[in-house]
Amino acid sequence: MPEEPIKLAVKPLDPAMDRAAFVCSDAELTAYFSGNGSQPRTLTFDLKQRLAVTKAHVMLDENTNEIIGLFTLSNLSIPVSDLPTGGLRRGQHTDVAATLLGRMAVSLARENQGFGKKLVYAALTRAYQATAFSASAVIVVDPKREDLVPFYEKFEFTKTLSNTKPLRMFVPMKTVRDEVPHSLLHD
Repeated sequence: MPEEPIKLAVKPLDPAMDRAAFVCSDAELTAYFSGNGSQPRTLTFDLKQRLAVTKAHVMLDENTNEIIGLFTLSNLSIPVSDLPTGGLRRGQHTDVAATLLGRMAVSLARENQGFGKKLVYAALTRAYQATAFSASAVIVVDPKREDLVPFYEKFEFTKTLSNTKPLRMFVPMKTVRDEVPHSLLHD
């Protein structure tokens, strides 16, 4: 019998979801997300906090409930001086409201199948949709390694001028609005 095609869904993480089986190529992300390992701060810890530090989202196959990938979003402010002059119109503010695309991972079993791209689009979409309720001028990402920069550049992220976070990248919400397929932004 042929395998049923994947029925993708992106949902906020429900604490009841089985995260223990999730393994990705980064041991630190696996431990954070699954709650396994000796890491003092895990997603389980973050979920138990009364103050929402981050909001985790999962991409899953609704047919099997397999978690294919995850990403986290949180609020952030960054100095206007970290943005190139063309990145955002400058006003009298010293900081700009931003959304941080924090941790992101695809399961080891699903790597190199295009799910990373789908996760980024899902994160950009959720961040853009949130601007209807909370101001955010840019989406920020802090790639863990230099070799990940070209991946984010494919989505119009560019490096900031930050001296403290040399790999930090951003994309203006206006770019997300104009470049991400309309059907994704308004699903």
